[in-house]
Amino acid sequence: MPAQTLAEFPRFASWLRQSGAFAIDIVIVSVVPLVVACVALGKAAANDDLYDALDVFVGGLALAVVVLAAGSTLYFTLLVGRRGQTGGMRIVGIAVRDARDVTQTIGYGRALGRWLFISVMWSLYAVPGAVDLLSPLWDQRRQSWHDKIASSLVIRI
Repeated sequence: MPAQTLAEFPRFASWLRQSGAFAIDIVIVSVVPLVVACVALGKAAANDDLYDALDVFVGGLALAVVVLAAGSTLYFTLLVGRRGQTGGMRIVGIAVRDARDVTQTIGYGRALGRWLFISVMWSLYAVPGAVDLLSPLWDQRRQSWHDKIASSLVIRI
């Protein structure tokens, strides 16, 4: 089957679908770290020594951050790299595809680069992350900056 071009497949995902999928995915990847943080809070509250309680709580929060960072990286890299869709993307009916051939996914390497770019943007006081999230609103192909970096498109399926 010959590769489809953009002219043959111009169904770009709307900003609302893209941001909705991202919000759903953030909830999905936050469940386990939230449980870890709650367990740490419970153990800290049960501790009679204030300093031990603080150590337990801070350690639990640090573990929750590590779990969130590793889990979200794996989640977004493996799912987008292989299927082109995360859980949130499946729910709203969109997928990430190669900008040169919309029948192809972007693979693990580009999916990892795409996620790392998003992570770095959100780590910089959230303003660059918000601009990246809003950038499909003024882009003709509804691409975020991370999609331009990864040479990917988000399309409706």
